Amino acid sequence: MVSVIIPVHNRPVQLRTAIQSVFNQKFQDFEIIVVDDCSIKPVQPIIGDLKQVRVIRHAVNKGAASARNTGIRNARGDLISFLDSDDYWLPEKLDLQVGYLNNHPEVGAVTTGFYYIAEEEKSIEIPAKQRDWYRHFCNGMLLSPGTTLMVRKMLMLDCLYDENFPRLEDLDWALRFSKDHLFDVIQKPLAVVNQGRKPSAVTVEKADLCLIEKYRRAFLELGWFYGRQCIGKRYLEIAIYFFREGKRKKGIKYLKSALKENPFLRPGMYLQIIDYLIGTSFVKTILKVRQKVFWKKS
Repeated sequence: MVSVIIPVHNRPVQLRTAIQSVFNQKFQDFEIIVVDDCSIKPVQPIIGDLKQVRVIRHAVNKGAASARNTGIRNARGDLISFLDSDDYWLPEKLDLQVGYLNNHPEVGAVTTGFYYIAEEEKSIEIPAKQRDWYRHFCNGMLLSPGTTLMVRKMLMLDCLYDENFPRLEDLDWALRFSKDHLFDVIQKPLAVVNQGRKPSAVTVEKADLCLIEKYRRAFLELGWFYGRQCIGKRYLEIAIYFFREGKRKKGIKYLKSALKENPFLRPGMYLQIIDYLIGTSFVKTILKVRQKVFWKKS
């Protein structure tokens, strides 16, 4: 059986769509655990008495990492799959992932490709297979694991989410998990991921600094250039969010930190800063081109 864990906080309409996409699955041996992370209005009345659905409510808002951990600890299935409450799955998703893990007992976790829907962008994201997933995750993650990830329960219980992270808890988890277990991806879009509300710069700052503190030594063990590139990217992300909020002084502070670590970072990240500073739209133009590619593929 697969335990599907859906954390939710104040998204009643989207939650219905997410749950329905689970019931629409070709694979039907599942339970759904909705973890209500102290929504203003409890979600239980919205769900009613749907079979295969359990609701666990937090008395206080604890964040995504804690909500997922609550679901994991209460799961009855041998496999755990995550679904963010504002996203949904395509009908083959569970069937293909369960089949893959059954046929590859050496693999501990598998994700999938996905359709990414944002206000200014629509794209198909097909993650490349990696020879070294741990090294890959050190430089970031574009897998959307909150909606595409399936993991063996016994391995997940030994590698829960770190609740100290206000965000990036999925990246921290992937770094720890891929150090000891095999990871893979089904290169087919099997989920629809909607862009959520962007976090505040302060939240991004706290999470990225926490990641740097926790993994600086591990990053540098990968080599001087690549390790400092991994660290620099985290500082640059903080800078982008402060520039986005018009807080130039703090943005410049973290931009300097990024350049000091390694100036050879992703050009697109620098373009975002330029757009915020001088009011250009380089990134929006690039996203429009990507959107045209999306519609051609769809």
